Amino acid sequence: MDFQQPAKGGTKAEDIRRIDGEREIDCKVDGVPMASKMCFSGKSASATGLRPAPHLGLQVPVTPSSVGSSMAQILIYSRREHLAGRRQAISDVLHGCVCAALALPADKRFHRFIALEAEDFIHPADRSERYTIVELSMFEGRSVETKKQLIRSIFERFERELGIARQDVEITIHETPKHNWGIRGLPGDELALSYKVEK
Repeated sequence: MDFQQPAKGGTKAEDIRRIDGEREIDCKVDGVPMASKMCFSGKSASATGLRPAPHLGLQVPVTPSSVGSSMAQILIYSRREHLAGRRQAISDVLHGCVCAALALPADKRFHRFIALEAEDFIHPADRSERYTIVELSMFEGRSVETKKQLIRSIFERFERELGIARQDVEITIHETPKHNWGIRGLPGDELALSYKVEK
């Protein structure tokens, strides 16, 4: 790999610019213009990853060392009294299911809890006070079987580990194209991901 030549139309190695509190240098990887984020400490420096350089107006392949971004935002709705003291346990179970089924990085967790009063959460009489709705928003591209596996694992683990019966759990998966997302200053389809969404 050649890290010595500056990208055509980009900056030279000594022309460093600030991005998100880090320093980014344009370079080439096997002849492909890339942007390498560097962490500087004193006289030493280490690369935190390579990603395509959209500021050069180029679309380039994602490499295994690309900077990752987790794309599974999860909303959990339930009664306020049911969520009290259970948020962390519910979050842990959901995160385990999502990481296993979608192969997302373990350090990426985006969960929001909506605690509702009884009068704000109207549902059929065959649901108990533990009735919980889980909504997942994620990039489109996973196979039907992968999504079914995720749904089954949530049902199974909620019942086994949280004591929430399958009858009291409902799951909705919302899939949208990557270009409909905006993350860390970029449209989602311009992000370099460290995982696949075609699973």
